[in-house]
Amino acid sequence: MIAPWVLWVLGNGLRVLELPNPGESTVTVAAAVRLPELSPSGLAAARTLAEALRAGSSGFSRARWLVEGSLAGVMPSVEVARDALLVRLTAAPGRHLVAASYVADLLRNPDLGRENLQRAWETARRERRDLWESALDPRAADFERLGPSQAAAFGRWLLRPERVAVSICGPFAAGQGASALKVRLEDWSPQAPSRLPHGLEGQPVEQAPRRGDLRVWRWTLPWEDLSDGAMGRAWLVASALGSGKGSALFRAWRVEGGLTYRQELRIEGRAEGLAWSLTVARSGPWRAEDALGSLRGWVGRWTEADRRRALAMIDRRGPSPLNDGVLALTGVEPWRPLPWEEAELAAYWAMKTGRALDLGAWSAAARDTPLEELRRTALDALQRAQLAWDPGSSNSG
Repeated sequence: MIAPWVLWVLGNGLRVLELPNPGESTVTVAAAVRLPELSPSGLAAARTLAEALRAGSSGFSRARWLVEGSLAGVMPSVEVARDALLVRLTAAPGRHLVAASYVADLLRNPDLGRENLQRAWETARRERRDLWESALDPRAADFERLGPSQAAAFGRWLLRPERVAVSICGPFAAGQGASALKVRLEDWSPQAPSRLPHGLEGQPVEQAPRRGDLRVWRWTLPWEDLSDGAMGRAWLVASALGSGKGSALFRAWRVEGGLTYRQELRIEGRAEGLAWSLTVARSGPWRAEDALGSLRGWVGRWTEADRRRALAMIDRRGPSPLNDGVLALTGVEPWRPLPWEEAELAAYWAMKTGRALDLGAWSAAARDTPLEELRRTALDALQRAQLAWDPGSSNSG
């Protein structure tokens, strides 16, 4: 049986989650901070803030963060997802009080001084992404229209308890982890929220990446139902469509449709709900409508063997946020995600839905999904998929 997380909502709106596990060899504290839809300047502000947070807080330097992580063999991380800022610190057993202090201080007392933000802006601006990283998150960031003062104002506006969920898991008695977080965060009551600086919130701008003759096709569609049952079905569909060499994506696009550089199906966060994304990179002419038609053909021919294969892949691989924060339901992590990955997912899910993460309910719903419902859900999703961009008229017919 998969143990459920326990959720508390503090008086200031902050959500706290706990999962005690005597058998674990590490303690993890993870936080998720809800982001709005960001314009290119807003995305630059979020990436600058993340870089500033990696430098540590007013009370705990970056060096102390790194030492704490090295003792557990897992480095701390601060990442920007499409709909959340994700913070995670993993520490050695017995260090849950210290880990709680570090993360709480980072949320409450970040270093938003001009010198730190200028350094963070320069580092974030120099970041370079490869073709596939750009394909999976093609949003453009405009650093030229962002100054340190705007990044500081963004941080003060963003880091507020009602936007935050914090999780803790590890080898401690029930209630000890939650108490460590509550005592450090329940009196967090910043001044009335300042207004978000003008121009930071808005519609993102996506740019189609290209390297040489390699081009990227990307389809998206909303996924509105975030109930545990619906997420279980989504997990099964994602596994059947995109997990392993027996998946519909691999057979339709890599084998039948000619060699592709890479293809992937993921579920991404949005400011409102989630969205499926289908991404493929390949060279040579290719018609987008033919690509989806081929994929629908494979789905229409699914048998009970395909459903069982998808369930078997779920037993081997589980959902966990990757470094860009997506719910990688066809990811490469072992089922029963590593503790620090599950802690990050638990914080994200509470931030997103207001509910405690229950992977057991997701798993049960996936197993209870019959073949016809699996096929119908997948075909409906593909029917509503929208091409994010046309990579070139020579490739679209």
